[in-house]
Order: sequence, then structure tokens, then C-alpha cells
Amino acid sequence: YKRQGQTIQLPGVYEVIYDSEDGCDSIVNCVVSVIPPVTSLVVDTLCQGECLAVGDTLLCETGATPVVLESAAGCDSTVTVVLVVLSAEASTPAVQEIDCSQGNSTILEPLTVTPLPDPMAGSSIQYQWFGPGIVSDPDSASIEVNQAGTYIFRVRHTLGDIVCSASDTTIVTIPPIIT
Repeated sequence: YKRQGQTIQLPGVYEVIYDSEDGCDSIVNCVVSVIPPVTSLVVDTLCQGECLAVGDTLLCETGATPVVLESAAGCDSTVTVVLVVLSAEASTPAVQEIDCSQGNSTILEPLTVTPLPDPMAGSSIQYQWFGPGIVSDPDSASIEVNQAGTYIFRVRHTLGDIVCSASDTTIVTIPPIIT
């Protein structure tokens, strides 16, 4: 705080001397108090591709970010935002064939799965396949199928109440038998 050439840095009561236009001095007791900084913590979880707006700041990546805003009293306040961004990505071959010379089934595997099977602490990963001829566990990353048809692969990444998911489709065909 600076007044009449005096710099005041600590809370307390200070005498500030003012010179008037007619040459008289006046002494004002100035009470200086420090307003404590306003700080807060926000923890949030989003799915990849989503963002969180805090003031004029747009947050889209996992991490802790301090954001300075103006408090109700007109002073700076700092909001520290801890953001967790969950990813869920799945891609499968567009078409896959059951090769009858190799047996009467084929293995379907995703080309891309995010996250990998080692999710962040506290989160869970769930795989699910849907389709007409699944002969193995449909809740695993890869499955065995024995029928032509459309198969859907879904991955879900969950943390608390937030569920992020992605899916992709594979068409399984059986080539015609030539005799």
C-alpha cells in the first residue's frame, strides 16, 4: 500500500500526514489489513474430446492447472483445476473372412484399443463384443466367431460416475464354397 510517499507492507495502524492547500497538516490514521488470497480446488473428469471452461481458460488435457480469476472482492483468486481426461478408442477391421481351410471360425481382434489394459488408478476398462456367432467370451478384447454377420466391438473406460466409450464394427463373411 502506498500513500503520500509512504510504502506500507504489513498490516497495522499507520499515521499518514497530508498537507492541505492552505499549509495545514492533517494526520489520518490508516488501518491496513491484508485480505487473504482466495484459493480453491476443483477436481473433474471428462471424456477425451471434451473440455472444461474455467473463466476464459479452456482445459482439455489431464493435469493440474492454476487459473487466476477475479474474486467477488475484486482481488485475484486462484482456482487449481485437477482434470482427468479418460480415453476410449476402438477400431476393428472393416471386413474379415472365415477361412474354411483354417477351420470353421476366425478370431476377431481390435486394431486399436485405448486405453491399454493398464488403466489409471481407480478406473476400469470393459470390453464387449456383440454379434450372431460368438463362441468365446464376449467380454474380452478378442473373440472367436463361427458365423457370418455384423460384429460390434465396444470399449468402456470408467472412473467414478464418468463412462467414456467407443465402438467399431466388423463384417464377417464366409466365401462361397467352390466344388
